[in-house]
Amino acid sequence: MLEIKDLKFEHGAMSIIQLGQELIGHPSTAINELIKNGYDADAFDYWVYFNYSSNDKDSFIFCFDNGVGMDEKILFGNWLHPSVSNKRVGSNKSPLLNRSFLGSKGIGRLASMALGQYLTVITKTSEDPNYNWLVLDREKFRNENLLSSVEFPGGKSDSVKAILEDEQILTYKGFHPSEKIFSLIERQEFASFTEGTLIIVEQFDSSVKTIVEKDFRNEDVAIDDLTFLRSLKVLVTPLSLNLKIQEELLRKNIIQEKIPIANPESFFKVHFGINLIEENKFIEVKEVEILKHYDYRILGKVDQNADVHAHFHCQRLKEDIIEQDFVLGKTYVLSDEGMRVRKNKDIPEVPTDMKASKVGSFFFDIRIYDRDFESFEKLSKILNTKTKKETTTALDKFLGLRISKNGFNVKPYGEEEKDWMEMGQMRVQNPTEVIGTNQILGNVFLFSPGNDGLKEKTNREGFFENEAFINWLDVNRYNVISVSGILFFTATFIYFLQNSHTDANDKG
Repeated sequence: MLEIKDLKFEHGAMSIIQLGQELIGHPSTAINELIKNGYDADAFDYWVYFNYSSNDKDSFIFCFDNGVGMDEKILFGNWLHPSVSNKRVGSNKSPLLNRSFLGSKGIGRLASMALGQYLTVITKTSEDPNYNWLVLDREKFRNENLLSSVEFPGGKSDSVKAILEDEQILTYKGFHPSEKIFSLIERQEFASFTEGTLIIVEQFDSSVKTIVEKDFRNEDVAIDDLTFLRSLKVLVTPLSLNLKIQEELLRKNIIQEKIPIANPESFFKVHFGINLIEENKFIEVKEVEILKHYDYRILGKVDQNADVHAHFHCQRLKEDIIEQDFVLGKTYVLSDEGMRVRKNKDIPEVPTDMKASKVGSFFFDIRIYDRDFESFEKLSKILNTKTKKETTTALDKFLGLRISKNGFNVKPYGEEEKDWMEMGQMRVQNPTEVIGTNQILGNVFLFSPGNDGLKEKTNREGFFENEAFINWLDVNRYNVISVSGILFFTATFIYFLQNSHTDANDKG
């Protein structure tokens, strides 16, 4: 006898913990995901506020975006279906500002699970007179039951405060919200909450608590030194640079037209606050301040044929500025001279749909900082540091070769102790011709759809190491079907810039 049944999977409750808290590598990644969701929702502003307290019940993170919000169909539909995303359907562009979507995995909504135990989502569209809301206790999912067995409150309300004060909600959480939450929602920016999304995470996860406490061990800590603010600066810097870099490349005739990532009227600002600096105050997150104080700079384009079109600028000595345009073709880049700094690497196993080999053209902007006495003296004034050690520490927090896609930084490339180019090793082997990552503040600008061969991992910790990515890192594999242009730039940049660096120093 043969019996055939139609079967199906059912998620366990722990899947929410695994896709949220456990999948996210660092709390700053979770914050970044929430901000990207706000950007995808056509917000112009995103506010992030940390309230730290020795009483865990008074610790919370307040996040608000003034985007289009979610109607009940989305919040009580797709939002509750992990890995389901309407961003993968259609044009992959936002409805109003035509922004290229930053997230399409369908799990970014669970990133807040890595930040704390209790999650409150309150959202509203301009067409809906009411707010749609839900409240989650992360720990309710930490069991061996099926996901469908875990229930939590949600519904509609004509008032934000009514949701926070409701007795049934208070019973579900077991405590009253901090009074500081109410003072925040009464601020001018949020009092007129006619559309957008408010996310409140209460009771810090231990990882968030540890980061904040470590930052404030020194009573004289400067706000720019805070881990979460520094991460936000790194996140948004490529967005502000994107337009500036393309305008420069146009003026220098390196490109003939811009690659738009959104409509011209689109802008996006991130605002940050923490009660340990000043209660209920936000500052706008600006790009990294040392950007314009470089000693050497190279910016340009690598086209899909692997030809490099770039401009070199040296301002090491103010009285002796050096400017030079140059073009390096594929023949030169694939020469033995370029090959000697590269090495082979096996391609690890990756999902079939992530094995795309094409990358396409891209832009780059690399700034180099000397680390001699004169340079440190100049940078100490900019960074407001007193000793060489303080300057070194502050400088190291921002330097690195980073990657952005559609205007936003891709972690972990360029972060501290993340020498993804292995330049440190190459410098040890050849110290006279290779610059270390502790001298570089650089950005590589990728765009959709031309650079979609590089696929971000589900945990948002870099790209899949597919053929495109390996090509991107190792020009020695130039015989694959479509060689990534970024490899050519890497070898060219190291070789050309080192020689220019040496010439400029000799000249000085």
